[in-house]
Amino acid sequence: MPILVVMDKWTNKPLNIIYEHSRNLSEYEKLLNTSNILFIRSIFTNKGIKKKSNNWLLNKKTNMCLFGRLNKNNCEDNFFEDRTNDTDWGGDKHRFCKLNIMNKENEYINGIIDNNWDSIKYMNYAHNNESCSDSNNLYNWELGKQCLLKMLDFSYNFCVYGMNYDVWELKRITTNNCEIGSSRVHKMYETFISSKNGNGIRLFIKKIPISAWVKQYKLMNEYEGEYIINAENYVMEAVALSFLNEYYPGIAPKLYRVLFQPDVHYIGGEFPQENIFQDLDTFNSVLTNELESNMNGYIIIVSEYFGENINEYIKRQRKKMFSIGRKKKKKKLLYNCLNLLRKLHNAGLSHLDFTSHNILISDKHEIRLCDFGKATPMYTYNLRHINNINCIHSFESCAPCVGKIRFIPPECWELIKKQEELDITYPLEYLKSITDQEERKTFYFNVSSVDKYMLGIVFIWIWNYNFLWKRSDPSYDLQYLKFEQFDMILDFFKKTKRWPKELKNIIKQLLHMDYRKNLNLNDLSKNPWWSSNI
Repeated sequence: MPILVVMDKWTNKPLNIIYEHSRNLSEYEKLLNTSNILFIRSIFTNKGIKKKSNNWLLNKKTNMCLFGRLNKNNCEDNFFEDRTNDTDWGGDKHRFCKLNIMNKENEYINGIIDNNWDSIKYMNYAHNNESCSDSNNLYNWELGKQCLLKMLDFSYNFCVYGMNYDVWELKRITTNNCEIGSSRVHKMYETFISSKNGNGIRLFIKKIPISAWVKQYKLMNEYEGEYIINAENYVMEAVALSFLNEYYPGIAPKLYRVLFQPDVHYIGGEFPQENIFQDLDTFNSVLTNELESNMNGYIIIVSEYFGENINEYIKRQRKKMFSIGRKKKKKKLLYNCLNLLRKLHNAGLSHLDFTSHNILISDKHEIRLCDFGKATPMYTYNLRHINNINCIHSFESCAPCVGKIRFIPPECWELIKKQEELDITYPLEYLKSITDQEERKTFYFNVSSVDKYMLGIVFIWIWNYNFLWKRSDPSYDLQYLKFEQFDMILDFFKKTKRWPKELKNIIKQLLHMDYRKNLNLNDLSKNPWWSSNI
């Protein structure tokens, strides 16, 4: 089966698109000259993706390799298994032109490839269920790393209102999940920096030991930015915040810098002569070398301290929010939460901890999303358990410890129990030995669907100022079991009888797997109920 037919619009000759894959189920591509149609043969290997030559065009914004009219002698010898069947394109290997790319649904992706191979403009992707507001800036690992690189600096170089970071007075922030004995290794602080004119700025600081950072960065590189764990991923958090700060401001609090704070004994010491911030690989190589020399230090994320979480906000505003005639305020807050998640998904990111504790609100009722330690991409070209590689796929995770207990969806509870039964601590390592597609499928869940479920729980909590069940695990929670047997119709609960009918319908769409897996948040945001009187 042809995976993709790529035709030159003017010469009517085929051009090539090969998707880049990773993981242990990687792809070995072979060109076959059959009726001028491109075929691919997939072979499962344990060696990871084969290296491409510099003649290949890797667009870092789409994770897609493109090349056109390449003479077969320009391709690496070890890439093609049988050179006698290679397609000889002839012509000018550097000449590229407008493309009409037809996928299996006969939908067209129109693009312009320039001679510098550094951009693909005006691309319209047919993603599953969600449309992207700016496909040129859709999140991916390479683009995210570029954004992070711009934010890096030494702590002793960073000043706010003339005050250097190293002399800031930091106040420790503790939460129920970050007390002594917690498995988390990061520390959180806040500070206020005054200015000469009497104003000032409140900042949020997250400090991560460089030992944890280096370990996670190596794994993120190995898995091409798709390393997932049942814990916080600090590298992904810094990359996601940097990306959103540059391309989608207004989703997360403003990011000011990501700092490297060396051990006090190394401040002012001799670092390598080259600029250690020239790329992330160099930076992390320096950190690795210094760790081997017993150096300690931190990676520090410095961002805006934005308002308060809606959990605390509603506690303060409870009388106003829940008095007669105040339903409009709650409805507006629901819509703002929906819009926040919609924008994040359109940027190409999933959050996986979308809870009332991580949604922030300001005095002006603007909202932001924080804590991206469990975030993942929304889309991928990398295989998990899918034979069909005709197009981009929705990202799926095998790390089910998402969010907080009340917000975890049923599919994640099922996977948590399965991993406990099999004594699986590191899912990605465990799955390396499994190549059967159907068996692998049972270890993954769709990340965007999980976010939607969490949004549904947020809706219930805001409207009711309470939850309706303790855990979405039928074997644990009898109330949830009965609700599930009632086809997740909210009228099952007495306290929901007087809720707006359309609100209950919206919540059901967010909770019920049969609905949410195909639910488009862009469409949901246009539901007439949001603009109707209440």
